[in-house]
Amino acid sequence: MPSAVQRVFETCKEVFADGGPGIVPSPDEVERLRSVLDAVMPADVGLSPSLSFFRDVGTGGPPPVTYLHLYECPKFSIGIFCLPQGAVIPLHDHPAMTVFSKLLMGSMRIKSYDWVNDPRGSGSNQRIKSSTGVCRSMLCRIGGVCMKY
Repeated sequence: MPSAVQRVFETCKEVFADGGPGIVPSPDEVERLRSVLDAVMPADVGLSPSLSFFRDVGTGGPPPVTYLHLYECPKFSIGIFCLPQGAVIPLHDHPAMTVFSKLLMGSMRIKSYDWVNDPRGSGSNQRIKSSTGVCRSMLCRIGGVCMKY
């Protein structure tokens, strides 16, 4: 039986086979990949709370954000982001990409935004809308480990 990470890889190969920039997988494909990601556990990728990354190493500050590269091809990439407790990731964009994430350990708070057209009809798409209104910048507070696909 293939490992959980191998199942993620194989499912991504199938789901993104006909993909490209700006092409979103069908709802059935999204659900299929989501169910595979739901089955991934920290131990499947060698993570445990006892790893030195998750402990204070006496440097006076949190450990750095670490990225573990697992796979990349023109259609998709698979990697693991290790973020120390209290880490903040600046507002950023993933143009023409569909991002699937799986929180493996810890907790996180995410805010996401969509581009909106200027209601006055000027054609400007430079504002970002959240559930609480329009804003110009935002930081996401992240703690734990996030697997990004």
